Amino acid sequence: MRIDSIIRNPLNAILYNVLNGKILCSIFKFVNNSIKVKGRELLVDKKILVTGHTHIAELDRQLGFVNTGFIGYGAAWYMEIDESSYK
Repeated sequence: MRIDSIIRNPLNAILYNVLNGKILCSIFKFVNNSIKVKGRELLVDKKILVTGHTHIAELDRQLGFVNTGFIGYGAAWYMEIDESSYK
């Protein structure tokens, strides 16, 4: 366990080391899927739900879901929205 992880975000460091990376990623994917389901219930056709901070970046064009992931530990994801190119 890196000392900077403990200082910056103790919960993430503990979860990552206790659960291991694969299990933690599965949990985050479950969160994304839950958001997708709720988003489909709330949004009308041809709308796109854009979220972030679930730690797993994802683009699901079929369900109209975008998650930019998170910013931390020297990594960041971003997106640029161009309505004319989304099909």
